[in-house]
Amino acid sequence: MSNFLQTMQKIGFVDHGYYSALILLKWYGYLVQRSGIPADVLYHPVLDCAGAIFMHNYYRNGLMKPPFSLGKLPVSKHPIGYLLILCDELQEWNRTAYGKQDKKRVLAEASEFEVTDESLRLHYLTSEGLMAENFGAEKMDFLNNVLEIAGVFPNGMNITQTTSSELYLVTIMERDELVARPLLSNLALMARFAHEEHNKRLRADGKEVEYPTWEGLPDTLKYSNIRQARDVFSKLSSCGLQASAEPIENTEEVTAFTPEQVERLAWQEHDNWMIERMKNDWTLGPVKDVDKKISPYLIPFSALPKEIQDYDRNAVRSIFSMLNAVGLRVYRTA
Repeated sequence: MSNFLQTMQKIGFVDHGYYSALILLKWYGYLVQRSGIPADVLYHPVLDCAGAIFMHNYYRNGLMKPPFSLGKLPVSKHPIGYLLILCDELQEWNRTAYGKQDKKRVLAEASEFEVTDESLRLHYLTSEGLMAENFGAEKMDFLNNVLEIAGVFPNGMNITQTTSSELYLVTIMERDELVARPLLSNLALMARFAHEEHNKRLRADGKEVEYPTWEGLPDTLKYSNIRQARDVFSKLSSCGLQASAEPIENTEEVTAFTPEQVERLAWQEHDNWMIERMKNDWTLGPVKDVDKKISPYLIPFSALPKEIQDYDRNAVRSIFSMLNAVGLRVYRTA
């Protein structure tokens, strides 16, 4: 630690761990002098704690660089230091922003943890705004570069953050007054069902399935499936129909749309899809590119190739099986 003050002055960085470690050591010395407690009673615990506090920044900024050039920190070398580095990097929620860059960021408000003997999973949550897409990836890179993660979690870690699809779902759940809460609670399941049905149709047509699982679906496409599920209720209403978990008195159950309704709703589905895509910065282009948000289908329904029109028609036809899958039936109300 002897030259670190000069190092901080040179690089213009104030390491609070340095001063915190010194404060702890100072008051340990004061306690020993004033209380008469033998110095060796607390020596190792205090030194371990002071070392961990100092290391939680300095290990990366000092000990991993020349002249020390230490590698990743194994948990066996300094368990408390290892734990403090891990926890300090992961702790984000309810954190006050001070720096100019931090004040511009959307910060986490809460988190969901899952810790096992094999792995660590952490998901950061926020209700307003979207956290940077690389937020979780940067944390994983940092921890994997500084700590020997496999020594504690053999299967590694997975760190993610609130996505636009999740935020959209939360917003619907909190603010939608047009649809009953029990129906809204099924939106996530319905969105997943829509994705699975789309994959079934691709396989039936002998086409390759690009995203076989819901978890592997890019967020922009999850968002689209949730929007499609949300639109189900307005589609039913426009046809004088209603979804319900219980039979509705004096009404008949309906199990399919008429051909005329399928065509009208397919047209409507495509229009809603285009509005959603353009709101999310998609542009028209000759070849579909999910990463670049380019689609050749941002054109009127009538101009679409028939096979693409059929995707919308099939999506409409599958509304009944989608609702049935979450325990809902459709009844005529008008």
